[in-house]
Amino acid sequence: MAWIVLRFGLLGAEVASRPLYPWDAWTQWATKARVWFELGYLAPFARVNEWLAANGAVWFDASPEYPPTMPLLQVYACLWLGRWDDALMNWPWWQIGAALALAVYGGLRSLGATAGAALAGTLLVASLPLANVHVALAGYADLPMAAFYTVAAVALLRWAASRDRRDAALALLFAAACTQIKNPGWFWAVTLVPGLLVVLLPRRGLKLAGIGFALVVVALVVLARFPFTLFNYRIDATFAAPWSDLAQSFFLLGNWHLLWYAAVAVALLAWRQLLAPALAPLTLTVVAGLTFLFFVFAYTTASAYITDQTTVNRAALHMAPLVVVFVVLGWQAFARRWAAQHPPPAPAAPTPAP
Repeated sequence: MAWIVLRFGLLGAEVASRPLYPWDAWTQWATKARVWFELGYLAPFARVNEWLAANGAVWFDASPEYPPTMPLLQVYACLWLGRWDDALMNWPWWQIGAALALAVYGGLRSLGATAGAALAGTLLVASLPLANVHVALAGYADLPMAAFYTVAAVALLRWAASRDRRDAALALLFAAACTQIKNPGWFWAVTLVPGLLVVLLPRRGLKLAGIGFALVVVALVVLARFPFTLFNYRIDATFAAPWSDLAQSFFLLGNWHLLWYAAVAVALLAWRQLLAPALAPLTLTVVAGLTFLFFVFAYTTASAYITDQTTVNRAALHMAPLVVVFVVLGWQAFARRWAAQHPPPAPAAPTPAP
């Protein structure tokens, strides 16, 4: 706990003292925040051609079609401060990081993890190198996306276990929130559907989810033969998965510690429990998320950004905290099965006194 507090203390010092720094933050997020703060209303933004044709009626930045949530966080922070401050306006990123750590601990405990295992999972989430970068260099949308997606999935798991309507409402709320962070949030929200299907139809859910995965793959292959553009990514049938760059990103660089090694190890150790009722919704959600990432980097122009190790890691960050939850709960399931199959030997009967 002291280590986690120290980690967030150092991150807080970074956020409080560093002016807005990351590239995307000042080309497509804080541009809107500064204009809206100065004008006092949500002025429209447009692409270059529309901006030129509008004769000053609209504003321009790199991604005018993105939802307004991220720049509004910065606007609200500056309104609370009473001035434009391009360092302190980034406090929401620190708050989201801290809230994510607390949500992971509480979620793991409520799902049956021991206090030690839940604390270990919280430490893993709080110390993910790339997540820490997104707190310290605040301004990107990827950390909020990861937080909202993780909370939505954990709330879905809690609802599967308790059938408490509050958990269902929380899952729906944060799934909807994903769509208001970045445009790909719509797809991340959809990856929760297989887990939901298993919860609603416990007897046939796994079979229907398997059929759904197969239909999605077929549909994507068919659609890929008719090139089109979606959210500024061109999709076509050219399969170009740069396996070496993906392996380097997930297993050799320092962005994730040993997260993906742990995920593979737990999947191998706990494979018998992964589709049990308690873990099936989480397993199917993780599989759906990985399938989405695979499609993006294999069949769209996003594959061109893998070699520079930027977009691939930012996209993987969206589901990295949930993978930590998967690792902890999968390990706990394996440990319980191992303990049940290998009970400790009974103590020897005491030797009678002479």
